[in-house]
Amino acid sequence: MAGMMLAMAAVAQPRVELDRDVANMGEIMFQLPSKVSFTLKNAGDEPLGITEVIPSCGCTAVEWTRELIAPGAEGTITAVYDAKMLGSFQKDLEVYTNASDEPMYLHMQGRVVSKLSDYSGTFPIDLGNVRLNVNNVEFDNVNRGDHPVMELQILNTGRKSYKPYLMHLPSYLSAEYFPEQLNGGRMGKILLTLDSEKLHQMGLTQTSIYLAREVGDKVSEENEITVSSVLLPDFSSLSARDRELAPRLVLSADTLDMGEMGRKRKKSMTVEVRNGETHFAGAHLAGVQQSAERLLEREKHRPGRDGQTEGDRGGQISVEGEEQSARVAHHERPRPLERDYNHQRETLNGLVFMEHPENSEEYKGLTVNSGVAQPSIVNPYLKRGRYRHRELSAADYVEGIRKGDVTVLGRAVTLVESTNPAHQAVAQEVIEKCLPYSGQSVRVGISGVPGAGKSTSIDAFGIHVLEQYGGKLAVLAIDPSSERSKGSILGDKTRMEKLAVHPDSFIRPSPSAGSLGGVARKTRETIILCEAAGFDKIFVETVGVGQSETACHSMVDFFLLIQLAGTGDELQGIKRGIMEMADGIVINKCDGNNVDKCQLAATQFRNALHLFPAPESGWTPKVMTYSGFYNLGIKEIWDMVFQYVDFVKQNGYFEHRRNEQAKYWMYETINEQLRNSFFQNPEIESRLPEAEQMVLSGRQTSFVAAKQLLDAYFAAVRGSEG
Repeated sequence: MAGMMLAMAAVAQPRVELDRDVANMGEIMFQLPSKVSFTLKNAGDEPLGITEVIPSCGCTAVEWTRELIAPGAEGTITAVYDAKMLGSFQKDLEVYTNASDEPMYLHMQGRVVSKLSDYSGTFPIDLGNVRLNVNNVEFDNVNRGDHPVMELQILNTGRKSYKPYLMHLPSYLSAEYFPEQLNGGRMGKILLTLDSEKLHQMGLTQTSIYLAREVGDKVSEENEITVSSVLLPDFSSLSARDRELAPRLVLSADTLDMGEMGRKRKKSMTVEVRNGETHFAGAHLAGVQQSAERLLEREKHRPGRDGQTEGDRGGQISVEGEEQSARVAHHERPRPLERDYNHQRETLNGLVFMEHPENSEEYKGLTVNSGVAQPSIVNPYLKRGRYRHRELSAADYVEGIRKGDVTVLGRAVTLVESTNPAHQAVAQEVIEKCLPYSGQSVRVGISGVPGAGKSTSIDAFGIHVLEQYGGKLAVLAIDPSSERSKGSILGDKTRMEKLAVHPDSFIRPSPSAGSLGGVARKTRETIILCEAAGFDKIFVETVGVGQSETACHSMVDFFLLIQLAGTGDELQGIKRGIMEMADGIVINKCDGNNVDKCQLAATQFRNALHLFPAPESGWTPKVMTYSGFYNLGIKEIWDMVFQYVDFVKQNGYFEHRRNEQAKYWMYETINEQLRNSFFQNPEIESRLPEAEQMVLSGRQTSFVAAKQLLDAYFAAVRGSEG
């Protein structure tokens, strides 16, 4: 028997099981501390102790579970690596335990970069142009008087400067921002400090704060950060003897699994409370689940009575739960069962159960109130449905436009571009009322081949014009629409970084929506609205055009054509079309090794312009070179533009051209209305599919089918008039 006992004693020992021995940290940022954790489970029969963890370099800080790890329990080793060099890395942790005389080795590997290509690892919380490393902050085991600090890491993935700000901070939280202004592509941090003196109750307190992603941002689930804290009671005045005689709280279960709710809306479960030693009373139960009722029988529990009290009444916690929305589930904070006899705290998987031995008869004269549960800071009656704009009348639109309200202006442009007949009726009324206030601007059309740098040049042109000449600038950028999906990216505004944030500019991207000529179907009407809003300079950027897209010329005062060097020989320069419509030609990207090519191209274009007939305006188009990226030659181009405007105003061609444009668009409107009337006619809608099949099958030519449809249309129109 003695030998058997010795063998059992020899076998009984702690044994370590690791969740992993190599942590692949992926890409991490240079000089941004990155954290990784290893979990150790004691698979043996004796308590496991981690005696020491030694990192392989001084750039790694290590923390580990200092207490003994009971059999079956788990501990952690957390390493924080602060990279000081770029490139791949592999760091080691030398771990000593009481399970073996030989150390274990844990490994960390990854790559240090100056700019992340994938933010999901280091900054997994995506808030648009802002990313966070976490959206849940926990202040654990706080004593009254403590001021713990937690750090939130923030990354600005956009190009604009961003000022981080936390909304709805309660009185016990304060925030500091480093830096206060975060430039595009830069990282920063937010230090969140808890003032435990201002916490209202012992136990768990939970709230939500919100990160403003832009000026005027609203509270929503997307930008929510949950903050929780656990305030421990103060036992500093208790003697060592009092601590020895403290009650020992034991729960019959630490997890409540209610299973599937099924058709039931509510289920209830009970957890029995058992006292291991001495009496305890006056317990306080703090829960985090908003949909659970917690009922605690407050009785004095005698030692070892398994929840039975005087009068045979058991000490119980009844938890009654109901179906929870995804939002409430997001707030749940499950925690493992913890036993800290110095603080007398138990955690029931999200329910923090705290004893107050001061309320016992042994401590007469002491009373600890349970406190009042804090209500949620979010209005429970808040409607989370989609916000709908108030419908505006034609008078509201005109009033907002005349005041220069760009929000109303943007909605009015959307109304004008809509094909809904009800919208069109209001849009025409708005345009008619805005027409007397239009015509006071300088309209400049900017066109060129795809990739010529139109959007980048407009950013430089716009800033120069606003700084040198003042006033207000509206940019109408036309983006090509897909012939297959009918969609449009509308991405030109992304290249106008400086102009997009200028207070005196308005940029409106619009799809071409199948319109030919490089402009959108309602660009001219949009110009009228912008002029009525007080914009005295209008830029119209066309889609990337070829030789025949000249519709923009018929709605602007000056037509500027942007070209590139090396895109064709002299023959391309003398071909008719967009070249002979231009009032000025500029060669972009005249910088670096491309200067000589640009100068040669400019000479070829000047020679070609002499072969064209003289323009009706009497102006001789000029050819110039510039660099939109480096802002070279911008001033000379705009001196040319305003010189042209002064020239045509003096000889009367300015007004003549405006009148001719008005006549041109009258005919264009007639054509558009006839086209819409034809295809929306019920007779045509019913006969068109059959005509298509006849043409596709070869039984009828396209011309005959078209003539029959037109005859049917005119007959239907005459019949409706009769």
